[in-house]
Amino acid sequence: MTFASQSARAATRETWWPRAPVRRRRAATASFLLCIVDHDTGRFTIEGPMSDAEPWTREIMGARRAGRDISCHVLSGEPEEAATAWLNAHGGTRWPSGSIVCPEGR
Repeated sequence: MTFASQSARAATRETWWPRAPVRRRRAATASFLLCIVDHDTGRFTIEGPMSDAEPWTREIMGARRAGRDISCHVLSGEPEEAATAWLNAHGGTRWPSGSIVCPEGR
C-alpha cells in the first residue's frame, strides 16, 4: 500500500468514524413557579419557586391517570403576585401549596 492510499484511507476513516458522545453541562435554569389547577373543584395552588418540575409533573400525570382533571402552568415572578395574576385572569380559589398534588419528600 502506498503512502497516498494510506493517507486517503485514514482521511476516509476519520470522516465516517463515529465520535464519542459529547457531554454537555445543563445550563443553569432560572427558577419558576407552577400553578396547578384542579378543574373539577376550581382550586389552584402556586408551587415554588423551583428549578426542576419533574417531581411535580410525575404526580400530576399520576393524578390524571387516576381520572382527575388537573393541569399545570409555568409562571414567573413572586408567588403572591403570580397567584393574584392567575386569580384575576382565570378565577378559582387558591389553596395552600401541596394541597392538590404533592411529590414525596416535599
